[in-house]
Amino acid sequence: MASRNKTRARDIDRSNTCTLLDAGYGEGQLDFDEHNSRTAAAMSARTLSELESLVTDLQLPTALTDTLSVEDRPAQPRRGALLAGVAVVAAAAVALIVINQDGPDPAPATASPPVAPLAPIPPAAPAPDKYADVAPRVVAPIDTLTATGIGEFITKYRDKFGDTLVYDAYFYGDYAGVTRMAPGQPGNEQDYTFRGGFDPDSVTSHTGDEPPFDLASVKLDALAGHLLGAAESVQVPGGTISHIGMQFEDGDPTVSIYVNNEKTGASGYLELSPTGEVTRVSTPS
Repeated sequence: MASRNKTRARDIDRSNTCTLLDAGYGEGQLDFDEHNSRTAAAMSARTLSELESLVTDLQLPTALTDTLSVEDRPAQPRRGALLAGVAVVAAAAVALIVINQDGPDPAPATASPPVAPLAPIPPAAPAPDKYADVAPRVVAPIDTLTATGIGEFITKYRDKFGDTLVYDAYFYGDYAGVTRMAPGQPGNEQDYTFRGGFDPDSVTSHTGDEPPFDLASVKLDALAGHLLGAAESVQVPGGTISHIGMQFEDGDPTVSIYVNNEKTGASGYLELSPTGEVTRVSTPS
């Protein structure tokens, strides 16, 4: 049986961890930035140990921790969904009352004092939402394993940060990860996860003296051609692109295209200059 440290996390485990983080945020144990950062890490975690490390320092309500765990508790509806459901039930109740009031009154069976109609029930004031300041994340349909998708990513990156410089960037199709200089901290670097928007992650010391890689220097039309023929270039028949990297390697700006065939286990990679010249080809041994 696989070690727990290496046990792969399921979508439900990630969802459960996010609910625990929500509880920590609601208890005031996490601030806005910590909650955002840990939630982003939970959504991209690959193992149960990574998920557990995000909540082990939190004091969580006994009622929640006794019945729910990172591994096996059912996925919980998010707060917005619960409030929406309450609003629908309340609206249905008001509509039923109005219908009963508007319909014709039946003739009284016996003489009795008239009954005053029910007064309309005023709508309840909405409960304060502690997540009101959390902007919703809308995931744009960008495939970052294509030249077009990378071009859209670069545009969003420039709009977000005002430049196109990264220490490194890795593209995985439905998401991407980048590292750039931490804001106001020239000696540190910060990681960001991209899923339609940029979520900040950890800040660490920047090591090495390589300059930042300029995403705008990548010739996208040349990259598109190499992506189409990557499997043939690295001699991995039936292979698909697993990810793309951009950073400085041995003093040179390098674009790396990684290919593998999950059925055969064969893999290889192709290294290019930003303008599309092939600098290295690694084929299966």
